Amino acid sequence: MQSSSVRPSLRRTDKSRNHRADARSLSGYEGYSFIRSIAELFSGIQWTPALIAFLYYYFVVITYWLPGADVGMVLALVCLVFQLKDIRVGRVLIVFAIWVAWAWLSYLGSPKQALAFDQTWTLTKLWLVAFVAFNVIRTREHLRFFFGFATACFMLFPLRGAFVNYFGGYSTSGRALWNFTYNNPNDLAGFALIFSSIALAYSTITRNKTSKFLSYLCAAAMVLLIFFTQSRGALLATAVIASFRIVTRLRSPRVVVGTIVTVIAAGLLAPQSVWNRIGGLSSISVEGGMRGVDKEGSAEQRFQLLTVAARIAAGHPITGVGAGTYQDFHAEYARNMTAELPLAGGKKDAHNTYLHTAAELGYVGLAIFLLLTGGQIYASFRSARSLGGADAEMTRMLVYGLVGFLLAGFFGSLEYINVLHLHLVLLESTAIALATRPSLRPRTGRRWRPYGGESRQPGIANYGLRSGE
Repeated sequence: MQSSSVRPSLRRTDKSRNHRADARSLSGYEGYSFIRSIAELFSGIQWTPALIAFLYYYFVVITYWLPGADVGMVLALVCLVFQLKDIRVGRVLIVFAIWVAWAWLSYLGSPKQALAFDQTWTLTKLWLVAFVAFNVIRTREHLRFFFGFATACFMLFPLRGAFVNYFGGYSTSGRALWNFTYNNPNDLAGFALIFSSIALAYSTITRNKTSKFLSYLCAAAMVLLIFFTQSRGALLATAVIASFRIVTRLRSPRVVVGTIVTVIAAGLLAPQSVWNRIGGLSSISVEGGMRGVDKEGSAEQRFQLLTVAARIAAGHPITGVGAGTYQDFHAEYARNMTAELPLAGGKKDAHNTYLHTAAELGYVGLAIFLLLTGGQIYASFRSARSLGGADAEMTRMLVYGLVGFLLAGFFGSLEYINVLHLHLVLLESTAIALATRPSLRPRTGRRWRPYGGESRQPGIANYGLRSGE
């Protein structure tokens, strides 16, 4: 039997050997060269029909440039049928499935089933999308390509379109927006938080200096977009994440200086209206009903909307009123509270992910949602502690994007957005890909399976490998 004192040294030897192998395989892509950066992006990818179909779907739903998102997803699912022996189902998909099942239970008890059916069915389809994503993004090469692909999709369409609109004179009260899903500045800022973390994750996995520079530039542009949306929730989330990153990386001056410079530069380029809007936060007063926080009365109205949402949730604490029915119930509740809450009338949103979830799916549904998101944050940080160098940094970057998005969720209803759930499965896929390097797997007798078994690195158990027959 091998003593425990020997094992860590063997693991460190294996790990260093793998890093050297990776360095040799990618050494041809180093330096400043756009052509080499593109070559690196496509290097070593195991292309499958399901992966290609998923990428088409993703391109369509992010850019809205081409039709046929549903067709792409159906093709991806059909292709996966022929890969049944390689299908895997992780923790995120299991908890997500429980959340979807609870949404269907809520639908059965909803007084407005006609409305609840559409959103519940959409949520079910979103689970299938997450299932496909988890099964096609498997390796480090897949991760590298997807990070670059996703960053390019957001930069070339939503971000570009939002800036063109803004500088062309089209905005809503001076706040940047685009169209389709991105026509709400708060939602657009939430997307920017997610994609900025993907851009930074790409900077950690690429060895090409051109790619690193472009990824930093893209992340900085997304932070600037957050300022131009004037989303207070996203700005607060950005400040929290930046502060946490600075405090936890004090031993890395390059990271600290880069973070500070990026935020300061974005702040200097932002219009004065951003600071006027943020300055109003100094007038926050719960007792005063948030009056005087901004001249538009947005904060005061939000406070009244949250009051209605809390009462709806309290009135339906177990199964809620049904997914997709909130605005109708809000109008009914607000009609009886006109004297108390004059700004809350009509079919309005809760503008809070957690109260919105509690109202539509009950406190049980909210608890499952928190388990889904919070559980993956915990698992990812635990995975990062077991990794070293760029791998740990990559994982942390993705987690920061998720945390920022969830913080922004206190100011917007974001629980059904597809990018959130795709990011959750991306985090789990990243943990598996980084924990199971090909050189650490035996050449025979093992293959990919859904959970079970132990990983080949310490501290990451039950993440994707199981003994074969």
